[in-house]
Amino acid sequence: MLDVRAMQRTITERLGLPWVDTETEDTRAKLLMKALARKRFVILLDDVRKEFHLEDIGIPLPDTVNGSKIIMASREQDVCIEMGAQQSLIKMQLLGAQASWNLFFSNLSTDARRSIESSYSIKRQAEAITKSCQGLPLALNVTSRAMAGLKSLNDWRDAMSAISTDLIEIGGVEEIFQRMKYSYDKLDSTTKKCFLYCTLFPEYSSIRKEQLVDYWIAEGFIPQNQRWKGNVMIINKLKSACLLQETNSGQKVRLHNIIRHFGQWLANQESNFLVQSGQKVESVPEIEQWNGPQRISLMSNDIKNISLSPNCTNLETLLLQNNPNLKSLGPKFFKSMINLRVLDLSNTGIKELPECDALCQLHYLNLSQTPIIKLPKKFWVLKELRYLDLSLTDSLEETYDNCSKLLKLRILNLFRSHYGIREISNLNLDTLKELNFLGITICTEDVLKK
Repeated sequence: MLDVRAMQRTITERLGLPWVDTETEDTRAKLLMKALARKRFVILLDDVRKEFHLEDIGIPLPDTVNGSKIIMASREQDVCIEMGAQQSLIKMQLLGAQASWNLFFSNLSTDARRSIESSYSIKRQAEAITKSCQGLPLALNVTSRAMAGLKSLNDWRDAMSAISTDLIEIGGVEEIFQRMKYSYDKLDSTTKKCFLYCTLFPEYSSIRKEQLVDYWIAEGFIPQNQRWKGNVMIINKLKSACLLQETNSGQKVRLHNIIRHFGQWLANQESNFLVQSGQKVESVPEIEQWNGPQRISLMSNDIKNISLSPNCTNLETLLLQNNPNLKSLGPKFFKSMINLRVLDLSNTGIKELPECDALCQLHYLNLSQTPIIKLPKKFWVLKELRYLDLSLTDSLEETYDNCSKLLKLRILNLFRSHYGIREISNLNLDTLKELNFLGITICTEDVLKK
């Protein structure tokens, strides 16, 4: 699905122009058209799936006068023709046998290369594995990295057997997924869970490392006192296995589109996920669909309200962030969510939370950038809560001294919250013995002393 806003933001940042969040897409397109019309540019458009008008993004049509270029990649030739690129089509071929072998061989360790060069039998096994990747660079990269340390003939036979045994007689992408699955199977159980968690995010989105680690800790994948394990070990393992990519900033990671679909394919086999993130849906799934999933992601949509009271005792993760038009939740919405550990409502229009007595296992709650006015009076029942984000809550006026009763809190963020800017008489930090992060805006001397 075309994300006009994301494309406009990328171009705006590359041009060094200010980003104004309140501007409409049409207004922004006109500004970008003017800015680009004065430049000679090259724009790369990857994975284009359907026709769209460049002018809607703010990209002027290239011509011989301005000398600008647009390079577009698509899986479908018809899309290229519809976009007017029929005169300069280049069909990308799969790698040939020698190129595939060169790519596969280049990712192996020195010891693995030596074993291949010194043993005809090992070389035959390695060549068979290379051939099974069918010239797809991504599959070759993922598989060869997973086998980089193999040395003995038995190691290579076991690797070939693992790929052959799992092979399902289905065509296309799923057949490639079976071959890529070898890298996933080599991961430890914790890293597998962390990888599948990444598939909850929208297609093409970048994910902050810090946010991922916060989720993983709340889910119990990583111990509270081993935050470094998420940043250093797990993310690096996934990058090394070519399952996760780091962005230029170094602060975020992303899933390649094919890898994301691969992860969802795995999740459908091994877990029970319901993912409709970033699909511009306006309503939540039917109540029957809430019964089984362990994790539900409806983030980055246009959902306006949720009135149902689902029976979802298995649910551990509910991600509803970035639904700015979501104004209300049904009064009994949380009633059966007795095992919920992660709840993200950030950047929504929620003004108040419904009854939350059932959320006795909740570890993570994000209400940042919401117009919430007050916390529920019985908010203190969330005794397992470790992470509470109330930052940028401009309307928050009353907490009923609930924060000081959440004795397991480790992270409390009140930065730029209306509550706490002038007076925090009922924020008794002395009771929060586990607290190791406090975000707060200090505007008066009394608040500073407190």
